[in-house]
This record gives sequence, structure tokens and C-alpha cells, in this order.
Amino acid sequence: VFLNSALEEYLNPLAAQYSEALRSHPIKRKRLDGSGFESPAFATGRLAESVRVDIDAAQSVAYIVALYYVEFVVYGRRPGKLPPVDRIRDWTIAKNIPGNPFAISKAIAESGTSIFREFQGAASNVFENVDPNAGFSDLRASVFNFAKNALFSKNINLTRT
Repeated sequence: VFLNSALEEYLNPLAAQYSEALRSHPIKRKRLDGSGFESPAFATGRLAESVRVDIDAAQSVAYIVALYYVEFVVYGRRPGKLPPVDRIRDWTIAKNIPGNPFAISKAIAESGTSIFREFQGAASNVFENVDPNAGFSDLRASVFNFAKNALFSKNINLTRT
């Protein structure tokens, strides 16, 4: 139980960093004409709000999870399959982008997204300011103090097996 709460204590601030990066960090992109620009991935807020810590208590394993399309923010969407037109329509409305959602979906299917064109399938810069070690010393101190207190507690009986 302690390990799970310690993992959650460490990972919640990290998840918050990922969420904030999705809301506000400008991502480098490339237009179809080759010119570059930057803009955050934030549109409806659903993706940023979906970032959370998921703990498998039975395995004492923790994950930071988000909606499936976080992959398209990190790596872009490569050319090929037509993205769902209804999702593209929602995105264009949220971002106030003029144009036909079907035509935009078709352009993505033909050329990939602006993130993919910029990074060619490598990870984008969206999470470059996330510090994965933030809070790690606090976690280490929590685990150390728990272990120290458990060892010196009069309520613990150590037996050999």
C-alpha cells in the first residue's frame, strides 16, 4: 500500500507536467509548402485532461496514461489511412480552422500531419520541458523513511524462514 501511494505521490506531479505541456507547449510543425510554424496541441482540452496516473496495485506498477491520440501529438500521423472525418471536424471547430473536414482528412492521409512532416516519425518537442526526475528525490526519501520506520518499529517482528 505504501509503495503504491509513494508512486502516486511521485507520478501525479509528473502527469501534471505532461498535461500542462499538452495545453501550452508550442510544437514545431511543417506546412505542406515546407514553411515552419509552432503551436500547442491544445484544442478541446480532452487530451490534456485525460493524462492521469494508473496504478496496478497487485503488481505495484504505475503508468502515466492518456487518450490514444497522444501518439499523434508526439509522433504525428504518417500518410496512409484517412483519419476519422468527425474527429477532424471537431478539431477544426475547436481550433476555429476554416475548411472542409473531409478535405483536411484527405490531405492528412496523403501527406501526414504537420507534426509528422516536421519530425518524420521521431518524437516531437512537446514534452521537452518535462522533467522526469522532478520529485524523484522526494520519492526516494519517502521510501527510505518508510523502511527506516518499519525496521525500528516495535510492531514489526522479524523472523527467519
